[in-house]
Amino acid sequence: MSEFLVRNPNGFSFGYTSITKMGEEKHDTGINFGILKLKSGEEIKIASDLESAYLLIQGQCIFVYDDVEKTAARHSCFDEDPIAIHFAAHRTIKIKAITDCEFAVSQTENKKSFATEIFSGHNMLENEKRGKDILNDTAYRIVRTIFDIRNRPDAKLVLGEVINAPGRWSSYPPHHHPQPEIYHYRFSEPNGFALAEKGEETLRIRHQILT
Repeated sequence: MSEFLVRNPNGFSFGYTSITKMGEEKHDTGINFGILKLKSGEEIKIASDLESAYLLIQGQCIFVYDDVEKTAARHSCFDEDPIAIHFAAHRTIKIKAITDCEFAVSQTENKKSFATEIFSGHNMLENEKRGKDILNDTAYRIVRTIFDIRNRPDAKLVLGEVINAPGRWSSYPPHHHPQPEIYHYRFSEPNGFALAEKGEETLRIRHQILT
């Protein structure tokens, strides 16, 4: 498992940094995942043959699609609700960066067509406090499900965030999903760390590492 870790403790460069690609021999997740950083004033046009989701991690931008222009701003991914744009293959959007911006980008193959939508705290699927009163609150965390098949029935992607307090379990009880999952880790304190298990192997997870 350790060979699948991607470490970038100093942050990502401007532009797009690919982290996983569909079809990779060693660990094909069936998902393209990467980090996009835009400079203030930069504008990009995105047209892809893949279902795509762009999750704003930090910054202020304008999402443009069809006849819609919507300003989105996020100063802290820990303290503020997520903002993401989700669109089907063969649709075109634009992103205009008002400030320096950073996005987590997820893409997968999907032939189904559906309307482009921007998700925020107003229309995301769930923003739940889970694990209260379990194991003396050591399983307590905030689970933000932005979308899955319940509110985007034609989507193949599932997008969400989990916010954990220091010293808490990220998920309890341990469980398994048949579909591949990608986790991108950020810490409010960059010198923080977490422990992850796979079978008998334990890994120390640090700031801006993905597995």
